[in-house]
Amino acid sequence: MINTLNFFKPIKLYFPSGWYILKNHLFEIEKEKLLAIKNEDEKWHVKDFFIGPTIFMGRHEHPLNTTTVLVAVLDVGCRVLNEQSFELEYDVNLSISLKKKKSSKLLKLNSLCYSAVEAGNLLSGYTLLFSHQELFNLNTGKLVFDWEDNLNKRIDNVKISNYL
Repeated sequence: MINTLNFFKPIKLYFPSGWYILKNHLFEIEKEKLLAIKNEDEKWHVKDFFIGPTIFMGRHEHPLNTTTVLVAVLDVGCRVLNEQSFELEYDVNLSISLKKKKSSKLLKLNSLCYSAVEAGNLLSGYTLLFSHQELFNLNTGKLVFDWEDNLNKRIDNVKISNYL
């Protein structure tokens, strides 16, 4: 039996303090290595570990007052598009909501990525924007989520590669 964690490389991620990583099965899956596995049990084990509706989950909570908390949740799912060539697709989701007696969603973003590295960069970008810019805005009295209009530009400006 192969050691799954040594066979594939984990994705480099940057998460500012305050983020809880609840699950991380986001690894760079090299198609050649996966297709080279001949044992069906081992192949099933690898697919079970790296492919599914939730292969990554992270959470951040920021108290606004004694009764209200701003909650950000990140999750990534992975599915196989083509079983023969083993093409993968990653769903990266960010949900920001206010949690009090009755929760309300402020923002929900869904993105598609075609590599684990791309998904990891997007995750890191989301956390940097949320923790370094939006929480700063919030602490100065502004709550602005204009992410949909210029999200890619803002992630590029953060220069994720400087943190990895």
